[in-house]
Amino acid sequence: MNYQQKTMSIVDCQQAVYTFYLSLDAGEIQTVASLVASEGVWQRQGKALKGPDEVLNALKERPHGRVTAHMVQNLVVNIHNESEASASYLCLVYRCDMKDPHTLPAPMQPLSILRYEDTFVSNSSGQWLLRSKESKRIFEA
Repeated sequence: MNYQQKTMSIVDCQQAVYTFYLSLDAGEIQTVASLVASEGVWQRQGKALKGPDEVLNALKERPHGRVTAHMVQNLVVNIHNESEASASYLCLVYRCDMKDPHTLPAPMQPLSILRYEDTFVSNSSGQWLLRSKESKRIFEA
């Protein structure tokens, strides 16, 4: 893997992380699920969600009025080879459960700061997908 390929893979993985949270916060749960590999596992709220279908089903259970903002910081991506990568970063999470999520702005309610460790696998078309996603709570409100 040359420098240009490695750099493009780093950017692709960064975009996968940013797209994951931007889509999650926008309620675009189909997009979130599409970023998980078929064998991918997201450790979420004490459950191992395996594959896109389990991720999608779990996200359908989110409360209707939930408003979130995930602020990704200190994102570092390591490319291990043409098909494997990993990322570490911090995520500041704001969350508010509202009766009507369309009456923004929501009150600012910080929830936590988490440290994430993600791994990625490149599929046959070169898209980087989540193989694993785990977090550890560093701070909580």
